[in-house]
Amino acid sequence: MSEHELKKIKTNFTKWQLKFFSEHELKKIKANFTKWQLKFFSEHELKKIKANFTKGQLEILSEHELKKIKTNFTKGQLKILSEHELKKIKANFTKGQLEILSEHELKKIKTNFTKGQLEILSEHELKKIKTNFTKGRLKILSEHELKKLNKFHELVDGLISYGGYFI
Repeated sequence: MSEHELKKIKTNFTKWQLKFFSEHELKKIKANFTKWQLKFFSEHELKKIKANFTKGQLEILSEHELKKIKTNFTKGQLKILSEHELKKIKANFTKGQLEILSEHELKKIKTNFTKGQLEILSEHELKKIKTNFTKGRLKILSEHELKKLNKFHELVDGLISYGGYFI
């Protein structure tokens, strides 16, 4: 097939079919790609693909490519993203997802954290979070962390009356 012919094909390609495509041809294909199909794409080509990527597909994307993807990532997908990439993601993270973020990454996240999510944050990370903490959330902060919160003095009496423990 000529390049012009391949650009016109609208289909799902197998691993073996993609082996015969040039970089220029692959950039023009409009299809949902499997893990095996994506292995044959260049960085430049992958940046142009508009699709929902599976964990298997994300494993072969470069840092530059991942920064361009607009999607909701699962825990499995986040494990393979770099710090720089994670800072760019605009999404609501679950506890499982936050477990794999670095301190630097967590400082950049703008979201409301649940008790389960806060349990996995370090002292340094908690100081940087911009949010309103509930009584339940404060129960899991250390004394050092609480001192850094603007509302520490307003909330300390409530914590002491709750049991006086900083877990």
